[in-house]
Amino acid sequence: MISVGSTNAYRGWFDPITDARILIPTPENAPKQTEPESGKFSYRIVEAETAVMESHENGCYNATHFRYPMVYGPHQLAPLVWCIMRRILDGRKRLILPDAGLAIESRGYSENVAHADAKLRRNNLRPD
Repeated sequence: MISVGSTNAYRGWFDPITDARILIPTPENAPKQTEPESGKFSYRIVEAETAVMESHENGCYNATHFRYPMVYGPHQLAPLVWCIMRRILDGRKRLILPDAGLAIESRGYSENVAHADAKLRRNNLRPD
């Protein structure tokens, strides 16, 4: 089984000022969101990822789990850079930087992350 989650599973992803600061680059074993009150979306991602990997460890199937960054490019779910493009097209000279400019968001180009996923699936479908 190949599952795809999100880097939002890490504690500090949504609120770098009040939560634990997230390291850049983020190591795979960085603390995950364990309290729903601090970030329900991140907490739910961790719940789903944990369920998949527990079944893997119990021998139900072999699993690989990807944690994607924000995805941009063709077929992205939401136009993440539109707010910036709109400001540029309007001739505005300044951008608002969240978290005092300390937030860093990793992004992956949609065709690249899809290629990595498809390549892993192809390799796992080959007979031994």
